[in-house]
Amino acid sequence: MNELPVVLTFSGLDPTGGAGLQADIETIAALGGMALPIMTTNTIQNTQTFLESQGVDPAWLRRQARLLLQDITPDAIKIGLAPSAETIETIADLIPEDTPVVLDPILRSGTGRNLANDEHILAMKERLFPKCTIITPNRYEARTLGGKEVLDEAANQLIENGCRFVLITGADEADDRIENHLYGINGLIEVYLHEHLPGIFHGSGCTLSSAIALLLAKGLNLRTAVEQALAYTEVALRSGHALGKKQNHPRRVKTQ
Repeated sequence: MNELPVVLTFSGLDPTGGAGLQADIETIAALGGMALPIMTTNTIQNTQTFLESQGVDPAWLRRQARLLLQDITPDAIKIGLAPSAETIETIADLIPEDTPVVLDPILRSGTGRNLANDEHILAMKERLFPKCTIITPNRYEARTLGGKEVLDEAANQLIENGCRFVLITGADEADDRIENHLYGINGLIEVYLHEHLPGIFHGSGCTLSSAIALLLAKGLNLRTAVEQALAYTEVALRSGHALGKKQNHPRRVKTQ
């Protein structure tokens, strides 16, 4: 383990600063670590609209990551938006053995634009899931990836696809409270209840998954990392602020 916990993060570039690489870097730094950011995708978006994305050439991404890994060994890896099946396969090939991996399986933007197709999803299931310590889908993503409408059944399917743990977040369908469900190989482990805060947030999932990755990089066990990451994300959302006209930005304040 590095003296300063290091997280290698593969994510998209969000020009609003709310999500993607910026969210990863801010969260990891706020929790006392160092981010190694590798861009997978460039985007044209603001807090109201997602217009377009352009993936980084997988060959370029591979060369960049390989050179980086020859020099620095990460304590954990966080994977966010991956724009294609080829990108997913490239990232899967780069993951060092025995390294905690957190996957935020982004299938659509916060404004509702679809960001994945069947080929993309299949590559994620076959190549990334078996290498993941935990994946953090929202309910829509869990049902899509698991192929089941009932969340418990979707989670079980994701575990069968190779994930060790699944945290299904509930903010995308919440009313007055949010229920986040943690599953393992033996089924449901814990339900975490949170107040559903007013407003729409940009980057909450990125914040949560990056926080889990950093806490795993520190050597915390999975359940403790999830609990502390959820608590940190709630603080970031409660103190969030509006830069644009629609989605609010979490305020990822330092805790150390």
